[in-house]
Amino acid sequence: MKRIISAILTVSFCIMCIPQVSATSSKKGDVDLDGKISINDVTAIQQYLVGLSSFNAEQNGAADVNSDSKIDITDVSEIQKYISKLQNVIEPIQPTTQAPTQKPTQAPTQKPTQAPTQKPTEPPKPKALLSASSGADSSYKNVKYSLTNAERTELERIVTGEFGTDYIGSCLIAQCIRDALVYGKCSSPMSIRREFGYAGYNTNVTANARNAVKFIFDEGGMAVQHRILVMYNPTYCYSSWHESQHFIVAYGGVRFFDYWS
Repeated sequence: MKRIISAILTVSFCIMCIPQVSATSSKKGDVDLDGKISINDVTAIQQYLVGLSSFNAEQNGAADVNSDSKIDITDVSEIQKYISKLQNVIEPIQPTTQAPTQKPTQAPTQKPTQAPTQKPTEPPKPKALLSASSGADSSYKNVKYSLTNAERTELERIVTGEFGTDYIGSCLIAQCIRDALVYGKCSSPMSIRREFGYAGYNTNVTANARNAVKFIFDEGGMAVQHRILVMYNPTYCYSSWHESQHFIVAYGGVRFFDYWS
């Protein structure tokens, strides 16, 4: 019996000596704090940059990948390089050491008595995303482009296939197509797939794609204040040709470029 009690005490002592890992520890790039670095972290920063979300203190530290005390598109690029195996590691950051200094002293005394009577019919217009290395181009202006019904249907299907699951991504694809047409890089909307090699195409058009084509073409909107002509996703393959062009912005894993000339 003494031997059994001694063995139990020994095991208990060993368990107590195992170091505990802080639940609040995080690492650079793990913006959504799910313990891994993925395309979801890229999307989280992009949504933060365009004002669609906010970060707590721990997320701010994780999002500042290059430790320059600011969160911008450069941090997005660092995460994308990591995901694409272009660099080996993103260095860890220290866990948050201080808890919030004050808790709310009182719960809300009253719940809203009435739900909103009307929901928005379409997403808000995206704020212009700032360019990565060159900054916004003040000479780039909003330009409308008229479409026939057939051309509109064709472009909505392309945008749906390329990035129709996300409104801002859809706007970037639509602007990429419009800029190619406006600046004479493509002869017509009906030939954009053949001339620019757009592989995405889906006849089940999403509301995001429909609203993006309307915003970019009918209203002359912009997702980024800079001409963009080509794009690719390095998650699937690395393109040295695309990377040799003028990089403008990255969003949701997709990198957008202008030509140098």
